[in-house]
Amino acid sequence: MIIPIILTIFSFVFAGWKVDTIGPCPTIHSYDIVVGKGRNDDTNRLYVSTRYGGIYEWTRRGASWAMTTVKGSGIINLATLELGCGRNDGTKRLYYSEFRDTGGLYEASWTGASWSISRIDSGVSSIGLIIGKARPDSITRIYMNSAKTGIWEYTRNGASWSKTKLSTDGGEGSPAIGDIRNDGMQRVAAYGRRLYELSWGGTKFDSVNIDTSTLWPDPILIGQFHNDGKNRILANSNKGRIALSYSNGTWTRSSIDTTVQRGDILIAALKADGKKRVYTNYTAQGTLKPAGPVNEFTWNNSSYDRSRVVDAVSGATASLVAGVGRNDGVMRMYAPHYISGKIYEITNDTPYVESSSSSEKVNSLNHSISIHSSFCARGNSLSFEYSSTLPCNFLITDISGKVFAKGYLPSSQRKEQTISVKTKSAGIYLLTLKNSIGETVIRKITLL
Repeated sequence: MIIPIILTIFSFVFAGWKVDTIGPCPTIHSYDIVVGKGRNDDTNRLYVSTRYGGIYEWTRRGASWAMTTVKGSGIINLATLELGCGRNDGTKRLYYSEFRDTGGLYEASWTGASWSISRIDSGVSSIGLIIGKARPDSITRIYMNSAKTGIWEYTRNGASWSKTKLSTDGGEGSPAIGDIRNDGMQRVAAYGRRLYELSWGGTKFDSVNIDTSTLWPDPILIGQFHNDGKNRILANSNKGRIALSYSNGTWTRSSIDTTVQRGDILIAALKADGKKRVYTNYTAQGTLKPAGPVNEFTWNNSSYDRSRVVDAVSGATASLVAGVGRNDGVMRMYAPHYISGKIYEITNDTPYVESSSSSEKVNSLNHSISIHSSFCARGNSLSFEYSSTLPCNFLITDISGKVFAKGYLPSSQRKEQTISVKTKSAGIYLLTLKNSIGETVIRKITLL
């Protein structure tokens, strides 16, 4: 069942950021969220789990969002989501694990008409799930962290699943997979009673301590949030939000935020400069630690500069994720609001637009469509050069989706087109070309 939902329940603006709401989800208490192509059809969608409820899919359609139910009920306690090719067959599926003693690990597949759910494992309790390649064999596997049973690896073998225990030292929250030592080898960064790494030794995973005094991090992430080409570990722990870097056989820990409180962390490029930054939130822990704001931390070559994204009203979120949820090339942050069941969509005033959006797109039939250059002069005239082997339509919108110009373009090779834009407001706009078979390219333009 698909239910159309009007996009903006309400909007509010903070310095440099705009927040729109999606939803709410039918069974409120929204918890985890992922963004991606769950139907394998080149369309990004939002997937949200709710506590003691279900899992819901949200698709942007024009100026509104449409909701489809993946699982309408039966989720017990919390469910962590992950989207990926868990079977290593090139097909993306949605995976979720339940945080309860009799919980399970499940796989949801889009059949073309509905969602089909199957169970991979039972009797597990986990809110830590990730999909990746932790062995040097190019096989994608599922990794699950459980405070009760440890860390497990699941591999698809033909028509069944096999599982391998990597460690008995497990905890809450997801592990991470990446090149944490910057030596070209993929390792698992995990935690339980310590923060440690797991590396494949040929017959088993070997465990090496990273920091024995760092405990209970909620999630662990690996990324280049110093924008220097080097991977680091990002964790929320009993020492607050911390970064760990490896060099010459030694791990060095640095503080990002000394606030000790449960919450999520995110590494993302959300601004036009393309720099990756750290984003954090603070979830409520009783009355002593109320929900806090969503903050941004930027590395300045010696320390982290802190700034507010949104205040505590919208900081009462569970998870944070970044993605191109509207399929317009614009990178946004999404955060489920636990109390109301709504999803916050957070957009910077000058957002990052994926560079791949402006490249030429060619399909197997050798149709192609591309924007070679674009220029927006002062005033309301836009000129751009395009090529398309098929007729196409163009659309100019701002980052909120408001349409300022649209029309038809004939097939052409490197033709310059000048059109009138019905606005004189300076800012970031998106030029979209879509041909008659649905191929689309997007180019960011700036109106001066």
